[in-house]
Amino acid sequence: MESRRRRVLVVDDDPQFADVIVEMLQAHGFEASSVNDADDALRRVAERQVDVVVSDVEMPGKSGFELLKELTRDSPELPVILMSAGVTPLPSAGQTKSSAFDFLAKPFAGDTLIEALGRALTGLEASREMHC
Repeated sequence: MESRRRRVLVVDDDPQFADVIVEMLQAHGFEASSVNDADDALRRVAERQVDVVVSDVEMPGKSGFELLKELTRDSPELPVILMSAGVTPLPSAGQTKSSAFDFLAKPFAGDTLIEALGRALTGLEASREMHC
């Protein structure tokens, strides 16, 4: 089993919120970084390996749902955890071909995100083992 730190990309248009999440993830042993919009997230995922994306839903430009749709098309095994401060209805099947791995309502406890990441990484490892 690999011993490298898991890479988490946080996508949120609120830089202060993203910084708090990144610091918390780093304190829990993750290699975490952030970007402030979906286009930057797509570039970052294409440039380097990312194990999980944690994205806000409501952002200027492309929404988190649009990001999810593009990531699902380009990197179908990449787990995406969506988060939103508002009451955001999940997209219908016609809006996206797959659903997010998890959906968190802001504000959430740090443990809630850590648990969601644990489930996402367990699923990712199982998926990778099936394809080996």
